[in-house]
This record gives sequence, structure tokens and C-alpha cells, in this order.
Amino acid sequence: MTQALNPEPASDTLPDLPGLDTHLGLIRCGGKVPFYRKLLLGFLRDYSDIIERIREAPDKSVAEREAHTLKGVAGNLGAVEVAELAACLESHFRNGEGDPSEHLNAAETALSKVLEGLKNLPQEKPVEAREQVQISPQRRVELCDKLRGLLQDFDGEAADALEELRPAVGAKHDRVLKMLEDAVDGFEFDEALEHLDTLQSQWA
Repeated sequence: MTQALNPEPASDTLPDLPGLDTHLGLIRCGGKVPFYRKLLLGFLRDYSDIIERIREAPDKSVAEREAHTLKGVAGNLGAVEVAELAACLESHFRNGEGDPSEHLNAAETALSKVLEGLKNLPQEKPVEAREQVQISPQRRVELCDKLRGLLQDFDGEAADALEELRPAVGAKHDRVLKMLEDAVDGFEFDEALEHLDTLQSQWA
């Protein structure tokens, strides 16, 4: 699992990060360094054991799904080699080929390089307590629809869309909002869609 992170406050610059094309990652994050950093720290937190999860998957369909998720997340972050090796793993499990050990070992090596670099990444600044903003029901639906579309497209901009929606969520929905935020930060977008459904049903 994850190691202790550097407690220094975050800045608007990034250090050299092995295994990451940060230029590509920033392009996919709209050039927003704090947003990109947040996604990188979420990757460190939630994907440190992904190869172990693939190895221990109960069947090939689960292993393929895990590899597919890793491919998408790594690609969005600019971890090009990891994404390419995850694509090989996904194809391996989909086609029912033989021993995946060689592919797993290669992906593990590439991923370890990325994760080691991320352990030195300063943590993001704490999120300030939000002040609820009153918006019209129509605007709230628009924000939810925007977030839903990004989640369905597995688009990293979903985190930005969630920040737009966040001030409109009342305190009584904090529990669902926290689960939604955790799912988005962890790139668990299918789970995030379920929490968004729950949030909207509570508003109905």
C-alpha cells in the first residue's frame, strides 16, 4: 500500500517524476497543476496494489477489467509506459492466452518507478470548508449532467466538474458527497456514477 507522503505544502510546480510525461498529463488536465497533482496523489493512494489485485483476481474477466482501468487512468495521467503495458495485460486476459507473468512483471516494474516518484510529491493543500451556494434546480441538473457525462467518458475533468457542483451540495448530503469525491479521486468512475445517482435521488 502507500507510503507516508511528503507533508510539505503543495506548490504550482511539479518536480521531475519518473515514468510520467507530465506535459501530456497536464494537457489532459487542462493545464491545471493543482488538479493534476490531486489526481497523481489519488493514483498513488489507490493504485499502489493494482498489480497484486490483478494477480489475485478470481477470474480473467476481473483481471481484464482491472487492467483496463489501469490503462485508462495511467494514460490520462501521462504514465505512457504503464498504460501500454496495461493494454498488453488487458489483451492477454481478453484473448485467454497463457501465463501472464511476463506481462505482469513488466507492468509492475514500470508502475513501481512511477509510484516511487509520486511518494516525493508534496501533498495538496487542505480543502477549505465549503460555503453552500443556492442555485436553481435547473442549474443543479446541468451540473450533474456535466459531471455524469465526464464520468461516463472516463474523463479526468470529472474532478473539476465535481468542484463546480460541490458548493451546491447541502451539509445533510455530506456523506454521499464524500463517497462521490473519494470515488472520483480514485478513478472509480462507475462507483462515482452510483453515488451521483444517490445524490440526485436525495434531491428529488
